[in-house]
Amino acid sequence: MIAAQRLIRPAALISTHLPPQRVPFRVSNGFDPRWLEGLPGVQRARRHDDQVTVDGDEWLLGRVTAALGERGYPVADLRAARPTLSAYPKTHGHAVSARSASDRLQRAQRG
Repeated sequence: MIAAQRLIRPAALISTHLPPQRVPFRVSNGFDPRWLEGLPGVQRARRHDDQVTVDGDEWLLGRVTAALGERGYPVADLRAARPTLSAYPKTHGHAVSARSASDRLQRAQRG
């Protein structure tokens, strides 16, 4: 990606614009994830059908796992996931590709 005529590395783009860690898991009906937003380091918790996704800091997996266990919530497929560049368009509304960034850089260098 090009910003101010300099190349931004994908890792920098991810760390700047996306949460450090994402914890997805599946739950049964009736689970309201909003209480998870009260945990330290949690930036956002949301649910779509039976899939819950929690975004937050690097300690997120342990905090979410402990909180769910303390409350006795049965969950499935709990795991930690680091965001990738493919998640960027979902949060910023446009696609980012290495080819388009490279093309823009070459055009900028030509003047």
